[in-house]
Amino acid sequence: MHLSPLDPQKYYFEMMLANSYLAMGRLDEAVALCRSSLAKNRYHLPTLRAMLIAQYELGQEKAARETYELILALQPDLTLTKYTAAGSHSRLRQRGAKVFAELGLRQH
Repeated sequence: MHLSPLDPQKYYFEMMLANSYLAMGRLDEAVALCRSSLAKNRYHLPTLRAMLIAQYELGQEKAARETYELILALQPDLTLTKYTAAGSHSRLRQRGAKVFAELGLRQH
């Protein structure tokens, strides 16, 4: 990000770094990078999913619920089955599935 600070895809690099922080448990930093990314691309679903996990795990339930509702508005056909099938079986994906389930995402 330092090599190309004006890159039009900076939101994507911020999302990738946010996911790295999320995987390391550096949740505050993950949220900060997600916010920065979303300021550039408000409806980027991978960024919203990272934000959701970090917010929920930080205990920011109201903010997590708002992020969850936005995700469902953008992807109304999302289910736990689709979420888990769309990526690897990594610990981060499992954490995301747990958050989605706890917020009430339907299985099918």
